[in-house]
Amino acid sequence: MIVLSSTGPHFSAGLDLTSFGGAEQPPEGDEKKRKLQAAAAFYDNVLHMQGSFNCIEEARIPVLACIQGGAIGGGVDLITACDIRENLGNIICILIKCTHFKIFVKIGPTV
Repeated sequence: MIVLSSTGPHFSAGLDLTSFGGAEQPPEGDEKKRKLQAAAAFYDNVLHMQGSFNCIEEARIPVLACIQGGAIGGGVDLITACDIRENLGNIICILIKCTHFKIFVKIGPTV
């Protein structure tokens, strides 16, 4: 059995948006090209993360999520990919629509 847990007060704080900032930027003045490259890099990162959740969901052995505190955004996707969810108390699950970035990334499976 695989056990996913946290040592802190919360299970997961969700997606780290800084993971999307590493794409190379084209020279200044080519705004359209920069936006297209940023969108492609974002899409590639989302596909990579979806693959990680798919690995958990398709694991040959049971995956247990021991949840305490908050499971926010991608943390909710993570626990839904697991076979078994154990309430260690005080669970708060929150899905976030990020209107500032005009995105709603649903990475994992749904319950």
